[in-house]
Amino acid sequence: MTPHPSLHRIASAWALIATVGLGACGSHGSSAPPPPPPVMHNLQVTVTGRGEVDSAPAGLACTDACNANYDADTVVTLTANAGAASVFIGWSGDDDCLDGQVTMSAARNCTANFVPYPNLNISAGDGFSYAFTFIGGAAFDWGSDVDEALGNGTGAAAASAPGTTTLPAVVTAMVTSAVAHHGLAVEAVTGRVWAWGRNAEGQLGDGSLTARGDAVVMHDTNAAEVTAATAVATGATHSLVLLGDGRVLAAGANDAGQLGDGTTISRPLAAPVPGVCAAGVPAVAIAAGRNFSLALCADGALRAWGANAMGQLGDGSLVDRSSPVTVGGLAGITVAEIAAGGDFALALGSQGDVFAWGSNAKGQLGTDIGVVSHLSTPGRVPGFTGAVFIAAGLEHGMALLADQAVFAWGSNAGGQIDPTPGAPAVVNFSFHVAGLSDIVEIAAGADHSMAVDASGAVWAWGSNATGQLGNGNLLPATLPVQVTGLNLLN
Repeated sequence: MTPHPSLHRIASAWALIATVGLGACGSHGSSAPPPPPPVMHNLQVTVTGRGEVDSAPAGLACTDACNANYDADTVVTLTANAGAASVFIGWSGDDDCLDGQVTMSAARNCTANFVPYPNLNISAGDGFSYAFTFIGGAAFDWGSDVDEALGNGTGAAAASAPGTTTLPAVVTAMVTSAVAHHGLAVEAVTGRVWAWGRNAEGQLGDGSLTARGDAVVMHDTNAAEVTAATAVATGATHSLVLLGDGRVLAAGANDAGQLGDGTTISRPLAAPVPGVCAAGVPAVAIAAGRNFSLALCADGALRAWGANAMGQLGDGSLVDRSSPVTVGGLAGITVAEIAAGGDFALALGSQGDVFAWGSNAKGQLGTDIGVVSHLSTPGRVPGFTGAVFIAAGLEHGMALLADQAVFAWGSNAGGQIDPTPGAPAVVNFSFHVAGLSDIVEIAAGADHSMAVDASGAVWAWGSNATGQLGNGNLLPATLPVQVTGLNLLN
């Protein structure tokens, strides 16, 4: 007798249940074991200096230290972004870190190294400009060569794009100012001071009054070469040198007492400025205006000497001083940096505030009150916070902020603040300069301004009548333009 079909279906169902039950409960079931967890490795990143590191694939974003796990053999691209007034100089750590492309075949430790960007890699003069490379100290100049200001060889012509100077040495500083037609440089290692350009008042310190198109070595009153310098500054017709031991030397014109030796007798050789700081206290920074001088002391005192008709010495008077006096009005302020313009001065406080004093004829105090002709003690420049660097031109001031934005105020006659057509000739308030990003350094000339970005590119805006913008022509610019063929990180 043939079983009913329904009985076959019932028997098959019970057989399937029994098979599944045995597989689930038995110790030797036929199902595959679960896959092992993926292999992962940890990437640790440390940041030294002011900067930030990001990653692709995402997972890392830090300004000090961070870590993340990645699947084995993942290639992680690390990106280093320099902060304000800082520059990225490379990776260190495990060998696989050195190009920023990390293959995660094992745990890795990488360090991003940032260093402060030197404050004087660029310098803007009266119709000309200087720059030198961050690594290697190669020197360049462009613009007007009036009075041999370019130092590119006696009889050489002006240039609208960067050219090399006659400096025979690698330099660690190369400066001029908005009021000067001469330049100074500090030689690496020895600190020897080189000078070139106008010398009618003895500002080159070589013992003569002869202009120099080829750089010469500055000498002191003992006929010895000036060495061990750490910084230099140029006034219109005088020069200052800061030595490693904190002494300040001066040479050149002294009609307003800008040499600070208690006389008004000019001198074509460098000699120490007596009484710059308190006994035993070194100077740590210097600046020179048209015919006055500034020095910052290690104990925080800010000292000034020379012309004072517009209150540029900041001592509350309008009396010239042939010996250093103390700049007033800064009680409770820790000064981090100083700058000197034509007849005004700037100080940067450690909290990011900027203070100005002296002439306000073209709004260079940034007070937004054009009727104030001058201030004989410092007043705060309003309109921004968080400054990390300052620069002073002939009649305009500049500030670089921690977020890498640039603000400027004062004379805009050449478009050195706002180069757009129709912009006012005077800007009495701090103005955010457009067309710039990732800026790490600024400089202010007579009628043009300059900046360096984190990639090492140099930018310039304002008057270009003598090629001082360095972009290969003499045409005005309506936005900052890049200086041709120059990168300061190369």
